[in-house]
Amino acid sequence: MFLQQFQMTKGHYEKDMFSHTGTVLSCDHTFRTSKPIGVTREDGKFVKQFENMFLALNKYGEVLTWRFTKSTSSLEIEDILKELKIRFDKAGITLKMVVVDDCCHVPNLYERIFPGVKVKLDLFHACMRIVQTFPKSDSQHKKFSGEVSMIFCRDDDLNDERSMSTPCPEEIEVNIERLLLVWQEKLNGETMHQIDNLSKHVRKGCLLDIPEGCGREMNERLHRHLNRSLLCGVSKIGPELAIAVMTCALYAWNCKRIGKSIHNKRTTPVVPVETLKLDNNPTPLHTASYTQQHMKPTSAWSTSAVTEKRCCSVIIPSVQVPGGSTKTVEGIKTETVLNHIIQRVLYLQDFFTSIKERYKNKSLDLIAFLWSTGATKGDLIEGESKLNVMGIDLTPQHSDNLARNLAGLNLTVDKVIRDGNCFFRAVARQLGKYLILHSEQMKGHYTSLGLGKSEKEDCEKLRTLFVGEVS
Repeated sequence: MFLQQFQMTKGHYEKDMFSHTGTVLSCDHTFRTSKPIGVTREDGKFVKQFENMFLALNKYGEVLTWRFTKSTSSLEIEDILKELKIRFDKAGITLKMVVVDDCCHVPNLYERIFPGVKVKLDLFHACMRIVQTFPKSDSQHKKFSGEVSMIFCRDDDLNDERSMSTPCPEEIEVNIERLLLVWQEKLNGETMHQIDNLSKHVRKGCLLDIPEGCGREMNERLHRHLNRSLLCGVSKIGPELAIAVMTCALYAWNCKRIGKSIHNKRTTPVVPVETLKLDNNPTPLHTASYTQQHMKPTSAWSTSAVTEKRCCSVIIPSVQVPGGSTKTVEGIKTETVLNHIIQRVLYLQDFFTSIKERYKNKSLDLIAFLWSTGATKGDLIEGESKLNVMGIDLTPQHSDNLARNLAGLNLTVDKVIRDGNCFFRAVARQLGKYLILHSEQMKGHYTSLGLGKSEKEDCEKLRTLFVGEVS
């Protein structure tokens, strides 16, 4: 169903990505998302197809183009860069700067396609090459990582994250000297070697005048976003499905980044891609198919030589659909069911996003919690018993924790009496508050169930409905 829907909407996704441009291009290869992509041969052997994923972003972090690749060779991305040049020319935009992780090895490629462009070193990789040599087990690792990223900030840039372009080479070298003055005794030989390599890039001007947004913070956010996609939660996935999943993930990312600077924290909704209007006779910027655009064909992959093996069976319960119920996949492959599924998913996403934005504790990750399928009730009880080795009643502590966490959402505990109906009473009270803010249609459904009279009567009615449902 997902692939069928994607085939109908991929033109919308393509048009949306072609609408993004920029004067600064940040190019990067990521490795984790491409690991499970491949096909299973007839002899049962899984053939891995890709090693990397190439991404090109503007200074706002919007993805302008991307492709799964077998290596970091420039030959695999040259054609999509040329198509990007055509897009910029049609929009009347001149690319001024390209930020890459190997600035001294690939300048000819970018200068040939984008004449006059400046090629700079990506700050994310510049920092990571140093930070990765510092032991993670050291309690000062996080502090050292933060101070390394600050050497690219101007003296008058006092924000937590870089809000100005990078300073001149002399000022960066002074910042490096300050870093060494504080940390030199704790740095090993490899760390000093990486700092020395960075100084060489600084003196060459590879880090001069890189604008805000093209740096470590944006790359880390994009990598976290991709790591939450389905591609990082599977062991095997076919190329076609991988492209569809990645297209949707990057579309959602771009929706949240449109016109934003790195310091703009406002929540941005993901607009359904179907709302984008397509021209009757669109003229594509490239002649390749959508699959070829994001996966350069090689002799290693041939759809006729391999078949994708199903690794699991699916038990389909009886599903209510318009006109009755069904127990077959074909029976639920309807536009109505698909629209319902997409609508529910969007509602859930909006709900979790709103909670995350309102919650003050930055360690909360609702999505990660929901996908933690290994955490069962028994695990939680066992963990609680291990912590409470003295057998103390922790109810007051739990109440305090609940009150503190609710305060982060600007909420308080609304206590109900403990009379055996406390759950139904709490639901009835909450529904009463909820309906004040919602439509007459919702209120009509509420009253059709015999609810909406008084808290006591609603409590009894909810219990009756529940018993009737489970008996």
